[in-house]
Amino acid sequence: MGSFEGHVIPGTLFLLVGLWHLRCGIKNYLAAPQAFVSRVWHPAPLPGHWSRLELYIIVAGSFLDMTLVELGVGTGFRPIENGGVAPGQLNNFEHASMLLMFFVLGCAVLVSETTR
Repeated sequence: MGSFEGHVIPGTLFLLVGLWHLRCGIKNYLAAPQAFVSRVWHPAPLPGHWSRLELYIIVAGSFLDMTLVELGVGTGFRPIENGGVAPGQLNNFEHASMLLMFFVLGCAVLVSETTR
């Protein structure tokens, strides 16, 4: 993750979701400033379950980045060396824990929205 390439895909996903939130938040505020309430997610103007596209992107993007990039599937990832956590892997654990929180948020909101 320390390389430029390791930051491009997750950074682009965060940027796109952030721009989507900014657009929807401004639109909702301008529609009714007195009744404005900030939302965790904003449905996309797509039919059916595709309206939850933002949540699918958050869940899939964070899961893929967490498993493939941060936890190093196929890159010789060794979290424990000599009976302890390898100091060189702490940065990966930090990024993976942040992505885990986005994954949990996306899953919790999806479950909440689909079980109403």
